[in-house]
Amino acid sequence: MKKRQLWSLMVVGVISAMAVPATSLAGPDVIVGDLPDVWHWTSSGAINGMRAYSVATTSCNIGDQEFSWVELTNKHPVICQNMYRLSNGRIEQIGMSWLKHGFCALQGTICGSCTPAGSGCVDALGVGCSDPYSSNLNGTQTRLGPRFEVDPTKGFFPFPFSNPGGTTGNNLFKRLQVPESDLTTPSALYFVEGQYIHQEDASAGNGNNNASYRRITINGSFSITTQGSTEREKPAIYAWRDHGNGVNNPDNSVLIEPVDFGTGDRFIAASKVTDLGGGIWHYEYAVHNLNSDRAAGTVSVPIIPGTAVTNVGFHDIDYHSGEPYDNTDWSSTVTSSEVVWTSPQTFAQNPNSNALRWGTMYNFYFDANIPPVPGDLSITSFKPSSSPTRTATLEVPGGESPDCNNNGIDDPCDTSCAAAGCSGVPGCGLSSDCNANSVPDECEADCDHNGLADTCDIAATPSLDCNLNSILDICEPDCDHNGVPNDCETNSNIAFSDDFESDMGWTVTNDASLTTGAWERADPEQTNRPGGICQPPDDHSPSGTLCYVTEAAAGASAGSFDVDGGPTVLTSPAIDASSGGATLEFWYWFFSETGDAMTLEASGNNGANWTPVVIFSASASSWQSYSVLLDDYITPGSQTRFRLSVVDDGSSSYTEAAIDDVVVSVADCPPATGDYDSDGHIDLRDYAAFQLCFEGPAGNQCGAAFDYQVDGTVDGTDFSVWTNGITGP
Repeated sequence: MKKRQLWSLMVVGVISAMAVPATSLAGPDVIVGDLPDVWHWTSSGAINGMRAYSVATTSCNIGDQEFSWVELTNKHPVICQNMYRLSNGRIEQIGMSWLKHGFCALQGTICGSCTPAGSGCVDALGVGCSDPYSSNLNGTQTRLGPRFEVDPTKGFFPFPFSNPGGTTGNNLFKRLQVPESDLTTPSALYFVEGQYIHQEDASAGNGNNNASYRRITINGSFSITTQGSTEREKPAIYAWRDHGNGVNNPDNSVLIEPVDFGTGDRFIAASKVTDLGGGIWHYEYAVHNLNSDRAAGTVSVPIIPGTAVTNVGFHDIDYHSGEPYDNTDWSSTVTSSEVVWTSPQTFAQNPNSNALRWGTMYNFYFDANIPPVPGDLSITSFKPSSSPTRTATLEVPGGESPDCNNNGIDDPCDTSCAAAGCSGVPGCGLSSDCNANSVPDECEADCDHNGLADTCDIAATPSLDCNLNSILDICEPDCDHNGVPNDCETNSNIAFSDDFESDMGWTVTNDASLTTGAWERADPEQTNRPGGICQPPDDHSPSGTLCYVTEAAAGASAGSFDVDGGPTVLTSPAIDASSGGATLEFWYWFFSETGDAMTLEASGNNGANWTPVVIFSASASSWQSYSVLLDDYITPGSQTRFRLSVVDDGSSSYTEAAIDDVVVSVADCPPATGDYDSDGHIDLRDYAAFQLCFEGPAGNQCGAAFDYQVDGTVDGTDFSVWTNGITGP
């Protein structure tokens, strides 16, 4: 249900703007305009567990000058083909090919108006023109050259290109090779990518838009069908975000940022952080070398002291068919300040060591007990450089762990010394955690004050929650005092219910002083302070996603988007509660470090008058239940409303609020008559019974005959009402 912050969305917006198809650029500018189909070369069966493919590519010149396409010199493009798999929150490169060498260009129009460089298949591609290479042609082995000879930053390669291993081989040789086992992952999405390299394009500074991707599906015989449309000028790493939550369903928690060492010398880095629960987060990174000849030999992620790092991993793609590069995996090291992955050898030790070279993408990942904050992933070049390191601002461990009871011990350590990073922590394991959610029970809703979270009481004895709303029955309004909550009475009716998964007409009004933290219907994003979790990680509804929360744009830091100024006021739609016995129930989250408050008010006349009901000032880092009989405060009518106001006191405080799962029920409770002996008169004979109940509970002894206020107690107010109704001697 999780997902991440306005800061993330700002980054996404910037990157999206950079990735959209460009207008005409100065000089020649080649892009991949289409990836129409894929040829399957191993249709008779896998060879040594591998499948082989080639991808059709149609190039376009979107620049303002034609460029050369000469077969017998190095003034023609080379074309690489790759395959990727997206599964379980990770995108991996699973296949790569050698390079198809172009030989002449047709003058098509798939990218718009074409000014042809000639007729037929000629030695240049005209302005606005396109040239198709079929999938079969792009797999012709005699035209496939190695990657190692190409400088992608300059677009240069020697001619004639070399053929280590010969010009022909089996059906795998030089083609896009993919392990068959990588093509059978349940529910995975798959993508192919094409990229052109040309020295005139690179010289014009237009080499950063030369890769495009397209989604594919794979059938039972491992043949491929293209799906959707080609995502022009977007390398396949962008599919991680574009399809991260399913086909065409973006995952905006994936952050993507280009990293430039110079013109046409680009890497693209991306991250996704997943809250695994129990105080552990999974950090997933991908780095794609788009066109950097310098390659990368080191990738590192900073951590803060005390971070417990586990499950460190790495994934790359293997070279094949005689490429000289080593395929040994990178090693990883965890220090007190960073997690580092390095190539097996330096450039000085072995220029052919496994570096992150152009047209490839590597994965780096680990788990940690520290939540994410914006931070810099570092990429260090493999080849020697006077300025060898660049950074990408993604998400890294660095947030403050929650401490809901403010005792100086992180919540997971409060509940268990065996939690990650908690061994040897003084005072660890002293808090009970009946529902094993790594939150001490003392921080959770406990309306009956028995020391156990209400959810655990109900789990042990489900009958304690007759309406299955996770609130103990003894804590809910019971207007006729029979031990059965109003919601569970047979004559009780739900007047209004909202889990906020759809818009039911709530309104938000903000004071002019409010700068951040306005109420909004959104998926909340967790932030942390030493005093606990500020904004919740999820809504309250088990099967839902949305709630009303004070600006779900957290993540940069706990105080970046909390309530500042205000108030911000959330008002319900009008509710018909005119039949009386109106019970309002909801779940709320309120966190404050300096005594800020959230106020609940109710109105029975469509907001003409508002009556304060309760002020929430106790800070808690968990969802809390609340219920109230509105009849105790207002006369509910057909236009009953309630509202929640949150305000910051002006100090440097952290204030967050949320509300979810609202229910208003009405119960036809028998009205107080004062006629205890049911003889048709309110008289002195009834007074004898009244004396027995006065200033006491309206229980079995008195029934509800004298509880005019329906508040569970017979008191002086009820006595005044009774005396005004005397009808007999």
